[in-house]
Amino acid sequence: MFLRDNSWFKDFSPNLIEELVNVGSIQTFDANELIVTEGEIADSFYTIISGGAEVVKNSEVVAHMNPGDSFGELGHVTDNSRRTASVRTTDVTKVLNVGMDTLENLSCENQAMLYKGFLKTTMERLTALQNSMRQ
Repeated sequence: MFLRDNSWFKDFSPNLIEELVNVGSIQTFDANELIVTEGEIADSFYTIISGGAEVVKNSEVVAHMNPGDSFGELGHVTDNSRRTASVRTTDVTKVLNVGMDTLENLSCENQAMLYKGFLKTTMERLTALQNSMRQ
């Protein structure tokens, strides 16, 4: 299973990875293509499988993303959330897209593992932001 080598999925059971692939979709984007747009409804979670992307906020590149990086998780934990930034590919990029509504169809155990991953990602981003503000 190719996602097993992806860093975001390293702690997930093969069962959870298979379940995510079954409820999600693999999408391929060309270079310089928007995956999500700042301000739109956040209704999907994405993990970069291959390629790369940049995070753009107010027309400024604020971060770069590589395979294993994920985005859109806040849409799964908040109601009516809007995208806080755009994500634009830097080269041909393959992502796993999981819609917010499909997560409710996962087993309870797998939902818990996924939300643990969301929390870890959110905490890492908050820590990085806090560290950058100290500089």
